Amino acid sequence: MYKDKSHADLLDIVKIPLVKPTPNLHHKEDHQIDADGYWEKVGRATWPQIVGATDNVKGPLWSNGDSSRHGRNDKVNEKIAAKLAGSLYLIAPSRLNVVVGYESGWNGPDVRKVRADFTHGGASYNFVVTDPAVRAEYEAKKDGTYKISDALLCASLATAARDNRPM
Repeated sequence: MYKDKSHADLLDIVKIPLVKPTPNLHHKEDHQIDADGYWEKVGRATWPQIVGATDNVKGPLWSNGDSSRHGRNDKVNEKIAAKLAGSLYLIAPSRLNVVVGYESGWNGPDVRKVRADFTHGGASYNFVVTDPAVRAEYEAKKDGTYKISDALLCASLATAARDNRPM
């Protein structure tokens, strides 16, 4: 939160007061934010700045070959994850589709999901979209596949909530 009680917006360049690094499992880049400090907006990112911040990942994002029921290369074995240098990338996929539709639920009814189906570094991926704004935009559309051109993705290797295992 900024000092005037407003919140950071998409594309804000923000100075955030940090206490110390707090790496946790494969999340090597995690830091503790100073709860008593305010964020400071120092600018607004331009497209060339964002492209310049893109990670140059050669090959797979983390480790391919392990997938969830409806995903593709969206899981990483915890022993492999423990050896990773980080869990967060800004990437430029060579192909990106947003797919909206129902998937069979785990021991329950089908659930409507928004997924990013993309290619990067010669490998195919299918991840659940977690960005609230993007998810809301596509949840408002009809089920289907939407081709996206000239996009960047923030790919994050999450931790399974139930037992802290990498997903």
